Amino acid sequence: MPIVEVNGPNTAVNVIGNVLSIQSFELEGVTIPAQEWDLIQFQKHETRTVRFFAGIDGEYHINDNKDTFWLVCEVKLPPLRYESVPTGKVGEDGQEEMEQVVAVPDFEQDAIVKVWTLPQGGSE
Repeated sequence: MPIVEVNGPNTAVNVIGNVLSIQSFELEGVTIPAQEWDLIQFQKHETRTVRFFAGIDGEYHINDNKDTFWLVCEVKLPPLRYESVPTGKVGEDGQEEMEQVVAVPDFEQDAIVKVWTLPQGGSE
């Protein structure tokens, strides 16, 4: 998964497996802590873009674009996908029963991550 640099580099953002991580950085004198998110929680049945903003309150705000926040990154997630897996049970017809489960995507390949340069001070 390539990380697309919108207006310059931002090495604080990384995706490994299904986890998005952002390293700690400074925003207007406030330390924004390092944090991780499981991207699966944001998936829907359609392609979805999730934006991660840092606030001068020292917190992350997801999909909240108030003027006081800094857009750190956005992630375009693939839609939920399902696959059939065996249940280990045999039906009345003698065939193995199957069930539909959510297939965990490979976000490193299936997501598109855009990053914006961090404010002066960058990542710690």
